[in-house]
Amino acid sequence: MLQVLLLAWKMEAQRMGFFSREEFSRGLRALGATTLDKLKKALPKLEEEVDSNPAAFSSFFTFAFKFCLTVSLFRVRNTAVNTENNAACLRKLSEQ
Repeated sequence: MLQVLLLAWKMEAQRMGFFSREEFSRGLRALGATTLDKLKKALPKLEEEVDSNPAAFSSFFTFAFKFCLTVSLFRVRNTAVNTENNAACLRKLSEQ
């Protein structure tokens, strides 16, 4: 789950579970991933970046919080709020 969230962060995704073509391209360019093999190698480096760089961690955590919040607001509009899911998402981040 964490690697997908890190990837969404690099892609600057607006919605959970969906990547536009532009977001996908932007993220792959940012990672220098022109092949699937390069993408697989880039993902662990993203974790290292967030672990070792306080500014990157702050940026990622802020993105992840807003990303999870966006899903909550969508669900509020559809009367199916799932706070447990959001709490689990944030717990995963704090465990890293």
